[in-house]
Amino acid sequence: MRSLLLLLPLVAGCYAYVRPGDTSSLPATGWLLTRGGQRLDVDEGGGLVLGHAPDDIEAALGVTLERRDGGLTVADLRAETEGHVVGLEPGDVLLEARPLAPWLPAELRVEGAPGIEVTDLDDLRGLAAVEGLELGLRVRRGDREVFVRQPLRQPTLVATRPWAPALAAGLGAEVVRLDDWPASRLPAEASAEDYLVVRVEAGSPAAVAGLRPLDVIDNDEGLFDLRLGNIPPELAPVAEQLRAALDRDPAARLTTVRRPDGRSAALELAPPRAPRDSGLLLLWGYQANHVRSHFGLLPLDLLFHHATDAAYDPLTDTFSVGRRWSLLTIFQVQSAAGGAHEGLHVSVNPLADEPRLRYLLERIVPGAGVE
Repeated sequence: MRSLLLLLPLVAGCYAYVRPGDTSSLPATGWLLTRGGQRLDVDEGGGLVLGHAPDDIEAALGVTLERRDGGLTVADLRAETEGHVVGLEPGDVLLEARPLAPWLPAELRVEGAPGIEVTDLDDLRGLAAVEGLELGLRVRRGDREVFVRQPLRQPTLVATRPWAPALAAGLGAEVVRLDDWPASRLPAEASAEDYLVVRVEAGSPAAVAGLRPLDVIDNDEGLFDLRLGNIPPELAPVAEQLRAALDRDPAARLTTVRRPDGRSAALELAPPRAPRDSGLLLLWGYQANHVRSHFGLLPLDLLFHHATDAAYDPLTDTFSVGRRWSLLTIFQVQSAAGGAHEGLHVSVNPLADEPRLRYLLERIVPGAGVE
């Protein structure tokens, strides 16, 4: 009997299964300036939006302003307002501006409180950076003074075409093509063959590799497509030879991305590997973030367990990599590298989360854990 117990580890197998990752989007680290001087950003819903530059008060108001007629005068209304309502009229002379918003301090919303005296364009520039703001403008219109409530122009949603949705989903990112964008809308440092990242899931391989929303991916004459497996039909016969050539050059496996602040980064982005599931003796299976690797007793895999995970810290824009080892799924040893919880600690608690239970059920009754 004792001999049989000693032989149990020799018939152990190992498995890997995917844990559900954090699907919330990472925050963008900034916004992009386009060649036309506009601002590309990501809204709260994760949509790509185009707005005016933070200091362009004329675009925010939807007018062209000139210094004449004894003050700052509306020279013309802008044609491309995309439905933005402009209450100002050509010839209006701006005298005073008052920000109107419910979140402003009470002293600025008191009736009769002094506003901003307008003598030059610079008196208004700082107001353009505040989204959702409305301006109360006292203007001279002909021989009388009138009060105009003028909302600042809101960003508009940009229609995009996705890049290789199946491959991007495997990375945990949403990437859009730029080849059909007008030149004025392209990010200042991008070309039409490059790609723009709109969304990156916090628990994805792309996030751990360093990809962030509003990064511009340098396609480098099609090398990014080749690395990720987006091969055009005309290159299919030589695709394997091209991949082999890339594998021989470590530098060729790196993808250059440009951050909103102008910095460049070299990231190792590759198609995620599928989890391996093997019953071979003493084989260790491993997969990247949010995938568990096991070394356990067939068929329930309860003897020993190893897991890795990575948690995002928005304050430092880094990931804390955690590892967990368990014996009989009860005695836990956990460690973390980076972040606020760095260190090692031991605990006693059953390892019975939903992904593991579903996995065990699938091992016992094939198909039972699949919805």
